[in-house]
Amino acid sequence: MHDRKDVPSSLDGTGETIIAQGTQIQGDLGGASDVRLEGTLQGNIMVEGTVFIGEAGRVIGDISAGSIIVEGDVHGNIESAGKVHLGAAAKLKGNISSRGLSVQDGAWFEGRISDAKAETEPLREPMVQYQEVPVLQ
Repeated sequence: MHDRKDVPSSLDGTGETIIAQGTQIQGDLGGASDVRLEGTLQGNIMVEGTVFIGEAGRVIGDISAGSIIVEGDVHGNIESAGKVHLGAAAKLKGNISSRGLSVQDGAWFEGRISDAKAETEPLREPMVQYQEVPVLQ
C-alpha cells in the first residue's frame, strides 16, 4: 500500500480539474479538488477547493468554493468561504458573498456584495444608547 506522500497530487484525488478552452459543458460540477476553467460551463460549480476562471472561461451559473479567482466571464452568484478575486479582465454579473474581496482595475461587476463572515457570526448585543441628562448645579 502506498503512503499519500508517495502519490503525485494529480493521482491522489486532490489534484486540479481542468476544463480546456474550446470545451463546452452543460451541467453541474462538484467535488473536493480545485477547478481551472478555460472553456464554457452552463451549470453550477460547487467545490471545496479553489475555482479559477481563466480569461477565456465563461460560467453561466452559480459558483460556491473555498476561494474563487475570476479572470473571465461569470453570469451568476458566487459564494466563497474564503476570498474572491476579480482580475482586470473579469466580468461578473451576480452577487458576491465572501470573507474577502479584491478587485483589479479594469474588472467589471454588477451585483451586491455581502460579508460571509458577518452572516455566520452570532448576532451581537444591540448597542445601548444613552441620553444626555442635564447637570444640576
